Amino acid sequence: MRVTNNLITQNIIRDLQQNMKEIANLQQKISSGEKIKCLSDDPSSLWQIMSLKEKLLYQEQHNLNLDNGLLWLNEADRTLGNATQILQEAQDIALQGANADSGTVDLQALATEVDSLINQLLDVANTPIEERYLFAGFHKGEKPFLKQGEGDETEVVFNPDLPEEVLGKTEREILPQVKEEVSLNGKELFIDGKVFTSLFDLKNALETKDMLAIHDCLDDLRVKQDLVIQARTAAGTKANRLNLVKEKLSIQETNLRDFLTSLQGGDLAAAATELAARMLAYQATLASSTKILQTSLVSFLD
Repeated sequence: MRVTNNLITQNIIRDLQQNMKEIANLQQKISSGEKIKCLSDDPSSLWQIMSLKEKLLYQEQHNLNLDNGLLWLNEADRTLGNATQILQEAQDIALQGANADSGTVDLQALATEVDSLINQLLDVANTPIEERYLFAGFHKGEKPFLKQGEGDETEVVFNPDLPEEVLGKTEREILPQVKEEVSLNGKELFIDGKVFTSLFDLKNALETKDMLAIHDCLDDLRVKQDLVIQARTAAGTKANRLNLVKEKLSIQETNLRDFLTSLQGGDLAAAATELAARMLAYQATLASSTKILQTSLVSFLD
């Protein structure tokens, strides 16, 4: 078989093009830092990479849910701490009134202080958060708790214009198919729990100078303070649980990202070494081709 210059040229060009293609692939690996760019590079690894990225997306959403849940629970801890302090101040006032000698303590002034505490607790019950209300998690708009009536008939009630559905559970998915309630039912705590009622009873007892009733209010306020402390403890327990889940997710995310990097990250040192070898082979092919071939057209492939 006669080997012509044309056949030699075709073989050389084919080899040079193959070398150039491999050089381009290596340059792409080095510049991108990824060894897998398409399915044909490594089908099994690419499937794992896609699966890991999907898991990371779910984890990212769960982390956002955890952050939001912690926002609600931390705000609950703060506001219930304020409510506890308000009830402690009310107990101090009740103690002053109960121990008052005739004429030495202005019971009416103490009643005015209690009225101020009622307004402060009303602000707590209507604490806003993310355009909603902490103690009525499904509601936007007007305040869920209102002060109505006059004189001895004054009371704080759940807004009669609102459906009780706005008090429903506000939940966040913190893990796949695992949800945590982050809201508190203000009606159950403040209205059904008669926390406001106890403050109004103290105010009325001070205004009427009913010493026996003032003594009774002191004990009642301790009970109501315990209710608020229990609610605060429950919120704190949930916050601790969410923080633990967040820590575990952070560890899992680090492990997933490390594994993902090991799958899709190229070995830059190895790629650079291989690139240098390919470039050397390419240059050697060009050099040998100019000696073998009579024509110098191959030089234009460089």
